[in-house]
Amino acid sequence: MNIGISVQFNTYIPSHSHSLSKMAQTQTTTIEHIYLINNEYEWQGYNIVMSDKSKNIICKISNIENCCEKFGICTKNDLQSFVGAEYKSITTKTHEDPDNYDCMRIVDVAIQTNRGEILIQLYNEHNGYYPHDFFVQSEHGTKLESL
Repeated sequence: MNIGISVQFNTYIPSHSHSLSKMAQTQTTTIEHIYLINNEYEWQGYNIVMSDKSKNIICKISNIENCCEKFGICTKNDLQSFVGAEYKSITTKTHEDPDNYDCMRIVDVAIQTNRGEILIQLYNEHNGYYPHDFFVQSEHGTKLESL
């Protein structure tokens, strides 16, 4: 004799759970801290710490002087005024300035926030013989090249 038993499970999903998942999807990432990196004979740059640690940004250039080159990192922004800002995106662009010295290469690190753009520039001006490594780490991966 075969007795068939049918069981039906009903799952109760409260109506507010849908709005909770929407909130999780739209959670914003904010800039928590901006630290200066200045390790003599290693690197100089910035470490930008986000509320979502997977989106932290590090941009730096090697600071070992070889001879006659001019190199460094600069920004016209007041970086501390961006602490608490909502992070939107980051882009990097490398370009040359043919009007300076023999070789002038610049990396623009543009960080978009709800308070405007942070523009950090890593640069190396030299006669062709003194490259400097630069390093940019973001949510898009790591870029390590020479200027």
